[in-house]
Amino acid sequence: MKLNIGDKVKFLNQSGGGVVTKIVSSQMVCVTDNDGFEIPTLVNELVKIDAEIKSAKMFHNEADFPKEETLQKISEQLEEETSEFETITPLRKAFNNPMKEGVYLAFVPHEQRWLLTGNVDIYLLNFTKYDLIFSLFLSDIETENFIGQDYSSIPKHSKIFLETIGRDGIPQWSKGVVQALFHTNEDSRVLNPLNVDFKINGMRFLKEESYKMVPVLGEKALVVNLGEISTMGDFLKSSSAKEKDKAGTQGKSSLLKEEFSDRQLIGKNHAEIDLHIDELADDTASLSPEEMLKIQLRHFEKALDAAIENHLEKITFIHGVGSGKLKSEIAGILKQYEGLHWFDAPMSKYGVGATEVLIGQNPVKNI
Repeated sequence: MKLNIGDKVKFLNQSGGGVVTKIVSSQMVCVTDNDGFEIPTLVNELVKIDAEIKSAKMFHNEADFPKEETLQKISEQLEEETSEFETITPLRKAFNNPMKEGVYLAFVPHEQRWLLTGNVDIYLLNFTKYDLIFSLFLSDIETENFIGQDYSSIPKHSKIFLETIGRDGIPQWSKGVVQALFHTNEDSRVLNPLNVDFKINGMRFLKEESYKMVPVLGEKALVVNLGEISTMGDFLKSSSAKEKDKAGTQGKSSLLKEEFSDRQLIGKNHAEIDLHIDELADDTASLSPEEMLKIQLRHFEKALDAAIENHLEKITFIHGVGSGKLKSEIAGILKQYEGLHWFDAPMSKYGVGATEVLIGQNPVKNI
């Protein structure tokens, strides 16, 4: 049996399966399971999921897509555009868009019925009432330097096309930085600039469930949330607060930056930590499942302690589903604390693979 990268397989002698992510030799491949573990496995110990079954899963009901008549009505509402920008306001109204007001990266496969194959269009979505001036940098895989990829401005409620890439171009777009300024003719506040570093787990591109119907696009896409307007803050108010308590505020802000990145901070009192092993270790192929678990738990405890020390109100840990071992170990550690409350994070945002921890005043660990 010949296997290729991207093939879905099941383990022959144990439960579970995953996606082939590396060809080691003609006899061995690496399979990454749903929990992000990359497992070297002999080809003769795998069963390739039948192509017809795979096709059935990848084919989506036509009801999932906007009907041609609906798109025609929407296009008739659009004003004639002569620029490179496409307005997304009418799409927002027509499809009752659930996205929150903010800035997003969207990866749209050309093959909407075969989401894991073919070229991908990349857009930057300005889903806000503000005009946006942005600068985009990508991290060079070899040198780790940041390369200026694009800069421009986007009108409110618009999208701008950035680039079309093949599947081999995905790693280049998996890590970068976006900076942006928000402008409007008149408003009651001046927003803080957006400064966010993004890192996308490459496995997301190999999972059909990563691609969701995006009403503002009218297509399925893998979407990366770069920042929501509700978390930007008022520049004038934040500046005033800093002047009133400069030393205290700057001290806490500095400490938070050391403990959590901009991508992990959701507002000033909430952190979001991804515990998937690909986010924590560069070389996962050489790690045993036990070693991976130790790394994940060590990172979990470090982040939890930092959240407590910095008086955060909430911290969300994204651990995935997998066998449930990591979630169970996390619960065991949390039980050692007094003053913490935890439960499954909102399914609408995280699915069933995340735990949300509320931090009370002065929590204590029982040793």
